[in-house]
Amino acid sequence: MLFAPSITTSEMAQKTGIKFRTLQRHISQLQAMGVVVRKDGRKDGYWEVVKNK
Repeated sequence: MLFAPSITTSEMAQKTGIKFRTLQRHISQLQAMGVVVRKDGRKDGYWEVVKNK
């Protein structure tokens, strides 16, 4: 699978086979830990993995 930072959570769920709500919960946890952030909004944005704080 290619790295696609602009992928939506719906697309991620479909491609990985993980249920949408489960994926949302995991992403929320990663965001709370500061591991990933969503830049430039939900529709036109992209995911960014934070390397080090």
